[in-house]
Amino acid sequence: MKKLNQQGFTLIELSIVLVIIGLLVGGILVGRDLIKAATNRRVISQVQATQTAISTFRLKFNGLPGDMVNATDYFADAVNGNGDSYISENTGMAVFEGSNLWNQLADAGLVTGNHPPVIVDYNPPPYLLPLLMKRRCTMFLFM
Repeated sequence: MKKLNQQGFTLIELSIVLVIIGLLVGGILVGRDLIKAATNRRVISQVQATQTAISTFRLKFNGLPGDMVNATDYFADAVNGNGDSYISENTGMAVFEGSNLWNQLADAGLVTGNHPPVIVDYNPPPYLLPLLMKRRCTMFLFM
């Protein structure tokens, strides 16, 4: 009998390679899901911490941070808001309440970091006023 010269892989070798590839792909997908879940948990934790800080601020100072009309009575570097119970970016004032929210929370010791107040020269050209009045960027917080 003559021996045949075999070339190629056996079925066992191919099945082992497929199992290894499957394990690698499965591990990568599970790892990606774990990273996504950890990111989601971190975001939820940050939102809950912010909600707690804002609620504490409201109880302590009787106003929304960033929106308080008497913020300068409590904090030296604060900028007063318009007191409409909304954290608004388009208030018609020289104040960005959303940015000043973080400044006032930091001044109250409820969040960490450096959050300077934001004051702008709010004198847009007259032709932009209709556009600015249509765009009301408001964030509703815990009403």
